[in-house]
Amino acid sequence: MKKVLIPLALILSGFALYLFLREPSRIPDPGNFYPFPVEEIEALDLIHQDHWFRVEKSVDGWKLRVPAEDRVDQHTLFGLLAVLHSENVDSILPAPDPPELAGLENPPLELRIHRAAGTDTLRFGNMNPEARRLWASCSWNDSLLLVSSLLRTRFMSGRRELSEKRILTLESASEILSLEIGNGKGRFALQRSPFGWVVEGPVSLPANRQKIENFLVRLNSHAIIEFLDSGESRLPRYGLDYPRGRMTVHLREGASPIQLDLGNPLLGFYYAWIPGRPSVCLVDSISAGPLLGSYLGFRKPLLLEVQEEEILSITGPEGEIRVQGKDWQDPDGTKLSPAKVKTLLRALSGISTRNVEALQPRREQLERWGLDEPKETFLLEAVRGSQELLLGRELDGTRYFQRAGFPTVYSLPADSLRLPWPL
Repeated sequence: MKKVLIPLALILSGFALYLFLREPSRIPDPGNFYPFPVEEIEALDLIHQDHWFRVEKSVDGWKLRVPAEDRVDQHTLFGLLAVLHSENVDSILPAPDPPELAGLENPPLELRIHRAAGTDTLRFGNMNPEARRLWASCSWNDSLLLVSSLLRTRFMSGRRELSEKRILTLESASEILSLEIGNGKGRFALQRSPFGWVVEGPVSLPANRQKIENFLVRLNSHAIIEFLDSGESRLPRYGLDYPRGRMTVHLREGASPIQLDLGNPLLGFYYAWIPGRPSVCLVDSISAGPLLGSYLGFRKPLLLEVQEEEILSITGPEGEIRVQGKDWQDPDGTKLSPAKVKTLLRALSGISTRNVEALQPRREQLERWGLDEPKETFLLEAVRGSQELLLGRELDGTRYFQRAGFPTVYSLPADSLRLPWPL
């Protein structure tokens, strides 16, 4: 028995010693493309045949370093890292005959991946016509690989893909306190208020909250179409030395304002300049349009901001109703019909501002329309503050009205302003 066990033990020991002493293989199995954690990557060089880009990780995200210092589109960068992490190797093959067929001598793209432990290199060559995959070579594998063309396509990213394409780079629009806009039609501001937004121009007007929020969402998404020349000396070429439109965004908590200047148009786009960014860019007309219009383009289409769940009380001519718990009651504590309250709130929330009679009415106009001392008013007290509707006279089938705190007078057919009151 011992004669059998001793040779077997020697064989096993020798095999274990071989496994321990042998040089670790540098060839991963097919399917394991990039064998290192992408979290360790500190910088990437994307080297094209005629230009190159470098991005580096910093304490506040990734930054573009070459060809210009700029913010990086974080989604694009994370997409590159995700592809690097998840992509598989289709095959590991010997070099083709002749080797030049692989196209790796002067590759269309070379990727250098910098980690604290060193630099990894990946080269993408020609398409293998039989496998319909790309030839690739890498520093962590001695053989040639066949990989999906998706890898090279993603890493062929240029300036447009790599640079931040948002004009505003905010976590939320709630960070914005106001916007100042100036153009050939004048200067005005959009100011946040308890009930949404207010236009502060030649006159104050309730602002179109939905239009402003959509505009801010656009500015905080991919509004930049392309990046052009760098440097302020290039501004006159694009009409940006005397911009036709300028927006300044003021933020909360003492953050620096964000400025956007608009220059000349180009095929439905506009040249733009964001001080603090290195390059002139092109923005789409959806983003540029509101900055070139009048303050009236932002006025609210409806007079009042009515959110039923926020209303606490309504005071009308000779009466008041108030929320008590989940019920509406009159001053005597009588419970009111929910359907009637909804009808009243719907009528108040639907008062249109489409017919403007006077932005800044004269005294004699207010007297004629019965708004110098309105006899009929509706005061809405809500969680965020109060709003008041001032109703004037009916003249020739038309009734005139205002919102308290704003000078503009509107009108509507009298029948559309017959509110269901008292309930």
